[in-house]
Amino acid sequence: ALARGQWLELIARSGERSHLKVAWINRRRTVALLVRQHDRRALSLRMDELRQRFEQGRAFMVRSGDQA
Repeated sequence: ALARGQWLELIARSGERSHLKVAWINRRRTVALLVRQHDRRALSLRMDELRQRFEQGRAFMVRSGDQA
């Protein structure tokens, strides 16, 4: 299960890869707030959209030492 502090790699449709840290998940676990590593910009994603990205191979869990 996704938890605060975890790192993710998201791949955009353009192929661009971003490393993001899970900063917050709402109580109902329907929305996650992610912070991009390179520019500290916040991105909110619905959990169902994030789940879909994992299923499509466009999102991956990253170990803490691998996000650089």
